[in-house]
Amino acid sequence: MAHIHHPQVVEAPRTAERNAAGRVALAVLALFAGALFAAAALLWQRYGATVFFDILNAGIASCL
Repeated sequence: MAHIHHPQVVEAPRTAERNAAGRVALAVLALFAGALFAAAALLWQRYGATVFFDILNAGIASCL
């Protein structure tokens, strides 16, 4: 019986540039999420829960 020789798959090593780009992207995403949370907290503090939920409901209703 003939032996079938399969080539090995070799993955490229992760370079420092890819790791740095991933860290930068993660940091930008975290800053964006933090800014959204801070804006929501500021609106909640300034206008109260009732107005905050009214704005959210109006936004959801406009999508439907």
